[in-house]
Amino acid sequence: MMLESVEEVKNAALETIGETAEQTNEVTKNTAEKFETRVTESLGKIDAHVLQTMGGVRAELGEWGELQQQKGKLEESIYLARVLLGILKSMEYLREVPLPLIVQL
Repeated sequence: MMLESVEEVKNAALETIGETAEQTNEVTKNTAEKFETRVTESLGKIDAHVLQTMGGVRAELGEWGELQQQKGKLEESIYLARVLLGILKSMEYLREVPLPLIVQL
């Protein structure tokens, strides 16, 4: 009789341990799934933000490039205008200006 009681307690304990393990596995699985979903959502938001930021940077770099091209195109005209203004102030500047540049002016 005592042996049966010990055997019954042992079986009940093993059954309880098994049920607890199943419940723990289920909770762990659910928690991991929720965590993975949130990480995936967060990564998607980060990716979208990075893409938006990079788009803005590309647009600004494009504008910068255009401004540099315009600067290059206008530099010679600005230089010639400065030379012309210098000549108007004093004829001394005319001695420093190369002949081809005088022709352009």
